[in-house]
Amino acid sequence: MTNNSELPMKIADSSVVDLSYYKEVKSYSDFFWNISNLGDPIHDNKIEMLVAKEARLLDQQSFDEWLSLFLESGCYWIPGSSPAESPAEEVTLEFHDIRRLKDRIVRIQTGFAYSQIPISSTSRVTGIPEIWKVPGSSEGFLVRTSFIVFESRDGKSQVLSGWYGYVIIKDNDELKIKMKQINLNDCLSPQGNNSFFL
Repeated sequence: MTNNSELPMKIADSSVVDLSYYKEVKSYSDFFWNISNLGDPIHDNKIEMLVAKEARLLDQQSFDEWLSLFLESGCYWIPGSSPAESPAEEVTLEFHDIRRLKDRIVRIQTGFAYSQIPISSTSRVTGIPEIWKVPGSSEGFLVRTSFIVFESRDGKSQVLSGWYGYVIIKDNDELKIKMKQINLNDCLSPQGNNSFFL
């Protein structure tokens, strides 16, 4: 029998965790929780259309096209607190970078994502987005919109509500999502099978 003290110790390499990435994500989130400091919202039809398209693609389960709306440095975040704390310092309901989103999409597309057999049917209703420029940025926008998601799966239905916070960036004259934050009204309550994309 091998003595555990003789085994080589492996310690996670914390240098691979980019804390500046989480700090940036948290700074965007802080703007959303203090919108009175941002001034009056602006109007931008292209951004409003992007938000509408993003919701439609999810309802249509067009996940590859949906993912193409994100920057490669983008993230998808469902905080587990209200107001949201840093995803580097608290347990979140979900926090995915693009690599993890791709993994989830592939798993759903295989038909072997057991929490999604059968796959959820969804219908989203979103409010009129409020849009602000990211302070100190000429290419970034903060977008906040309320939502209701009707989800049905395997003969059962549920309704989820809250608000989306998007960070949208102009990338080579194309609008891309850098962050999607899903703030559930009941994020502090036990959650059911929310394995579909909100």
